[in-house]
Amino acid sequence: MMKRKKVIAKVLVLIIAFTACFSEIRIADAGTNKEDSKKWAAAYLEIVKKLNKQDSNSKASVSSDFWNQPYTYDLIYFNNDNVPELVAGLDGYWVSMYTYDKKQDKVYQVMDEWGYGAMGNAGYEYLPKKNFLRNYNSDYAGAIRCVYCGKMKNHKMESRYPKELKEMYFKDKNKNGIPDEGEYTEQASYYYGSKKISKKKFNSYIKQSGKFKAITGTMVFKEIRKKLRDLM
Repeated sequence: MMKRKKVIAKVLVLIIAFTACFSEIRIADAGTNKEDSKKWAAAYLEIVKKLNKQDSNSKASVSSDFWNQPYTYDLIYFNNDNVPELVAGLDGYWVSMYTYDKKQDKVYQVMDEWGYGAMGNAGYEYLPKKNFLRNYNSDYAGAIRCVYCGKMKNHKMESRYPKELKEMYFKDKNKNGIPDEGEYTEQASYYYGSKKISKKKFNSYIKQSGKFKAITGTMVFKEIRKKLRDLM
């Protein structure tokens, strides 16, 4: 009976020691992450403050429904690292995106007020942690729809492909590149550059596994400021 109690006591000691050790590891990891986030959160906070000042100055100088909207912000994981990108913009009009380089301790602007909401441009979307941006831009009442697929490289956004991707809902009989009367069709044709390709091939360029999300702000200045301060 005494031996059994000793064995149980030893097991309990080992469990307590392991739990304490594991807790220390978790606390150490949390501390490291906190130290890492302090730098990028502080850097993003400076950008947000400048943008808010720009927003306030614009509203003070111009009175309209357009400028009554506040800038909005968000933190998204665009590429596959543990530092999020900062999104800022005026909903329905333009959006910017910033990334933080840990090695250089510097913020870079990847998207500089990219416009949308007009001229057939519905906005920009991304696949979280896949470094994949997608944008549809329509013209001639949707008869031509160009698809831009981008990736972030060297702190800049560039096209993933060397040639243009587009859908055409017309048969260009006179070869002038635009839809004319009698040329419209309900059946789409797909192109990579000037080469006609199948729908399956076209989709292989623009569709990837995962769910696309809109690159747009979800928080006003006070909310993003609090979020960033909490990370510091």
